[in-house]
Amino acid sequence: MACGFRQALSLYQGGEKSSRFDSPDKGGHLYFGSVVDELPVRAEAREINTISRKHLAPIQQNFSHSDRPKLVVANEAKTGVTVFTVHFIRLIRGVAGQSCQFTVIVLFVLCVSPGGFASIPRPASIQTQKSSKAAQTLSELQKFLDLPGSRKLIPVYYNVGVIYFKGDRTPVDHPAAAKWFRKAAELGDAASQNNLGTMLKEGWGVEQNYAEAVTWFRRAAAQDDASAQSNLGIMYNEGLGVSQNHVRAVDLYSKAAKKGSAAAQFNLGLSYANGKGLKKDDSKAAYWYRKAAEQNLAEAQANLASMYNIGRGVQQDRREAFKWCLKSAEQGWSLGQAGVAQMYERGWGIAQSDEEAAKWYLKAAAQDVPDAQYNLSQMYHTGSGIDRDETEAFKWCRAAAEHGIVEAENDLAVMYAVGRGVTKDEKEAVKWYRKAAERGLLQAQYSMGYVYATGRGVLPDSGEAIKWFRLASARGHSEAQLAMGLYLWQGTSLSKDLVEAFKWLKLASDQGEEKAATYLTRLKRQLKLEQLLEAERRARAFVPEKGNDEPVP
Repeated sequence: MACGFRQALSLYQGGEKSSRFDSPDKGGHLYFGSVVDELPVRAEAREINTISRKHLAPIQQNFSHSDRPKLVVANEAKTGVTVFTVHFIRLIRGVAGQSCQFTVIVLFVLCVSPGGFASIPRPASIQTQKSSKAAQTLSELQKFLDLPGSRKLIPVYYNVGVIYFKGDRTPVDHPAAAKWFRKAAELGDAASQNNLGTMLKEGWGVEQNYAEAVTWFRRAAAQDDASAQSNLGIMYNEGLGVSQNHVRAVDLYSKAAKKGSAAAQFNLGLSYANGKGLKKDDSKAAYWYRKAAEQNLAEAQANLASMYNIGRGVQQDRREAFKWCLKSAEQGWSLGQAGVAQMYERGWGIAQSDEEAAKWYLKAAAQDVPDAQYNLSQMYHTGSGIDRDETEAFKWCRAAAEHGIVEAENDLAVMYAVGRGVTKDEKEAVKWYRKAAERGLLQAQYSMGYVYATGRGVLPDSGEAIKWFRLASARGHSEAQLAMGLYLWQGTSLSKDLVEAFKWLKLASDQGEEKAATYLTRLKRQLKLEQLLEAERRARAFVPEKGNDEPVP
C-alpha cells in the first residue's frame, strides 16, 4: 500500500545547530528532523484536520473517509519551527459480527530544536499497536531508508542515529547510530559529520580511528560548525590523529568560543589556566570559565568555583565559590559534588556541616570520584556526619585504593592487618602496604619495615626490614629512626656503628620517642667523648629528605 512517504518527508525544514564533544552525556547541540522507530511520540500538539492537501491527498486516497489520517501540528516556541505529525488510522475490518481492531502508526515528527550530546533533543518516534500490519509497514519504511540517499533524507538519517545512540526507549545500538550518522555525514551534514567524528574518536560502535575522526571534524569545521571546531581543537591539543599543536588547538577553541560554544569556552579557559598554546593567564581562564558556566556547563562551574575558592585569577570569595560549585553539583557533575562536600566539611563559604558533607561525598563517591570515596571512608570510620560503619568504611576505602589513592592503600592495609571492617588477612595487608610504600608514602615505608622485622604476613627478613626503615628514617619517621638506632647498636644484619646508632636514637628522642631516650642514656655510657660529640653533630646536621612518588628501587 502506497502511503505517500516521500510527500511526508518533503515537509522537513532544516537548520543549523552546534554540538558538543566529550561523551554522550557531555556537551553538544544536534539538530534533528524526521525520526523513524517503534517509539511513542512526545511532542505536545493540537489536532487539526487539514494543513496541506498537496501532501495529504496521496495518503488519504488509500483510506475510507472515516479512516482518513489526521495531521497533528505543534509549534516550537523557541525556534518558530513547525512540528508535523501524521497519524495514519486504518480500520482493519473483520468478519461480520466480530469486533474490530485498530492499527495506529505515527510517522515523521519534523522539527528543529536545541540540544546536544549532553542534552540531545527529544526524538519523535513511531508507535505501533496490536496488528502485524504495523510491523510490515515499519519493514517497508526500513527498506525506504536503505534507498540511495539525497539531502532531503538527512533529517531521517540523522535522527535515526540519535535514537540508536541514546537508546530512547529502544536498546542502545552504537554501531547502528554510527551507520546512520555516516549516511547523513556523507551527504554533507555538518552535525552528523561532527557526531561521526566523535564516535570514531571514542570508538563508540566503530573501530577507534583518530585519523578518520579528524577528517570528519575538519569537514564539519570547514562548514563553520562551532562544535566541530572545538572537537578538532581537542585532537590538536592531545595529538590524536594529527601532530600535537597547542597553538592550532587554541585557534580553533577561540573561533568556536566566540560563536558561543560552551565546550570551546571551557577548553579555552583550560588552555589559559595551563598555559598551553598561549601565555598562561589566570584572569582570562576565569573569564572563559565564567562564560561557559553562565551557559550552565557543569565542568566550567566547578572550575570557576575552584578559582574563587583559592583566589586564582579572581579575588578570593568562598561564598561565590560555593555558589558555583553547588550549581555544578546539582547538575550531577561528580567533581562539583565532591567540591561541595569538601566545602561543607571545612566550612568554606557555607556553615560547616558534617551531615551535608557526608551526603555530597556519597553522591560523588557513587560516581567513582576517588578522593570522595576516601573521604567518605574516613567519615564512616569516625562516624562524622553519618552513622559509624566499619564495613562501609572498608568498602569505600578499597574503592579509593583501587583508583590509586595512596593514603587509601595504606589505610586498607591497616584494615586487613587488624581485621577492621573485613576479615583479618596479614598477607593482603602486606600487599597494600607495599603498593603505598613503593609510591613513597612515609607511613607505609615504616610499616613495610615493621612487617619484615616481625614476620607479619611475610617471612622475617632483617635485610628487607632495614631497607624500609632506612628509607623512612631518612625522611624523618621517628619510629623508623628508633629501629635504625637499635639495628646499628646491636650490629644485626649490618655493621655495628655506635656513633650512627646514637644519631638515630637522638633524632627519635627529640621527636618524643620515650624508648629512644632510655636507650640513649645507656648508649651514652659506651661512647668516648669524641664519638659523642660526632654523634651529636650528625644529629644537628640532619635534614629530612623530601618524599616523592617515584618507585622505590
